[in-house]
Amino acid sequence: MTSHHHVIVRFQLDSEQELFELVNLINELEEIVKTSPDFISAKLHRNVEGTVLINYATWTSPQAYESFWKAYVVDTETNKKIKSYKPMVDQVFVLQQ
Repeated sequence: MTSHHHVIVRFQLDSEQELFELVNLINELEEIVKTSPDFISAKLHRNVEGTVLINYATWTSPQAYESFWKAYVVDTETNKKIKSYKPMVDQVFVLQQ
């Protein structure tokens, strides 16, 4: 069984305008991210009220994610703007039986 690395980033939003702006920024950032051969996919989820946006991304490994992020994403203007929305990063753990 192949195990991937999942990154979940949550944003609390105050308005639909913030939601629209943040989705546009995430789409800009994805143009950079999808150039990595280690990036598998990303999906955006929002609650019905539009006050929470979740970015769920899948990478081949934690090392691939960290390496690419540090080398190509951290210092981008788009990422700096996204940080102004105070992202909260969650971790995914696989439960073994």
